[in-house]
Amino acid sequence: MRKDFGAKPWSYPQPVFIVAAYDEDEKPNAMNAAWGGISDTTQVSLCLSSNHRTVKNLQKTKAFTINIADTAHVLACDYIGLVSGNKVPDKVAKAGFTVTKSTFVNAPVINELAMALECKLIRYDSESGFLLGEIVNVSIDESVLTKDGKTDMTKFEPIVFDPVNAVYRKLGEKVGKAFKDGRILIDRIEKEQEIMEAEEIFENLEDLETEESEEMKEIEEEIKEVDEILENIEALNKEEKTKHK
Repeated sequence: MRKDFGAKPWSYPQPVFIVAAYDEDEKPNAMNAAWGGISDTTQVSLCLSSNHRTVKNLQKTKAFTINIADTAHVLACDYIGLVSGNKVPDKVAKAGFTVTKSTFVNAPVINELAMALECKLIRYDSESGFLLGEIVNVSIDESVLTKDGKTDMTKFEPIVFDPVNAVYRKLGEKVGKAFKDGRILIDRIEKEQEIMEAEEIFENLEDLETEESEEMKEIEEEIKEVDEILENIEALNKEEKTKHK
């Protein structure tokens, strides 16, 4: 049985994005954002209130980065979300973060967070808070990469936001292979369909055999009737011959 909670901003998982941008003096500021995600192959969308210092900055520079929060920096990332850049201009440094300017966009990359999306601002609507950005580059620290260049989740340990319980959670173990495991179900359904089609064919053949059998019986009955008629005719002919003798 389900319980209704009404309209809530709940979904799983929600990301923990540390959005960073420079001001006009190239001083970095950042904010913690959960409402966002990939909206196209090279685009990201966010919902950010216009009163944030970071939002004001990125509208000026037309660039920003999305740094992925991880287990090792939970305190610093939550601090970034609690403290306003409008009141604490150097909150990035106070959080213990250092930055390096992106080589792709005019925005800071947080060195301590292993993964960053480096983006250009496409548009921002202050009334709705909707922001659309173009992903120019994704950079990942080699310390969290495997030998074949993929993310090692045991080293990366990104976190997600649990909006119902208001807690951060570490991403767990692998439970399946994307775009592959579902093939098992596809194959099973296809085989079941083939079996159903085969059974239908057999049923049709049985029906045909039954119909043919009934038709043969009818033909045999007709043949008997014809034979009886011929016998009767032959008998009559014999009688006629006998009478004439």
